[in-house]
Amino acid sequence: MIEYLFNFNKKVRAKILTFFLSYGFKAFGKKSLIFKPSILRGMKYITIGKGVTVFDFGWLMALKTFEETPQIIIGNNTDIGRLSHIIATKSVVIGDGVLIADKVYISDTSHNFENDVIAIKNQGLKFIGRVEIGDGTWIGEGAIIYGCKIGKNCVIGANSFVNKDVADYSIVAGSPAKVLREIG
Repeated sequence: MIEYLFNFNKKVRAKILTFFLSYGFKAFGKKSLIFKPSILRGMKYITIGKGVTVFDFGWLMALKTFEETPQIIIGNNTDIGRLSHIIATKSVVIGDGVLIADKVYISDTSHNFENDVIAIKNQGLKFIGRVEIGDGTWIGEGAIIYGCKIGKNCVIGANSFVNKDVADYSIVAGSPAKVLREIG
């Protein structure tokens, strides 16, 4: 009974928070929920589909750093785990029905580190590559998706570093990630 009340209370708080936050987004689908986010920046550049859940302490950051308007698009019925970071300076597009575990990092950009005299944090950002994640993909805990395209219905192993395109129906793992086999 206590567990039920705790979960009910948490969901009610998320619904109230989501109600107020939803007006700041470019688009916000019905039945989507955001639980206690850590960072929301550039909300006017972020589109959230229907039935999306962003769990506790997530980051959604669409940073207008370059001339191009940034975009983050999250498809319908996608779940984003706790402590996950999604950062775009140009484009991060996540398909429908994607399952993103906890502590996943997805970005199209990195810090510059070319100058050895200036602190890295003061060198600005550089664009790495547009990120696309296909429908039905599962991204394991602690994975890093970095400037690449992942096909539909893929499995990305926990703690993998993915910086090269992944074909549809592939299972990849490792750092850097390598194709282990195809599904089907």
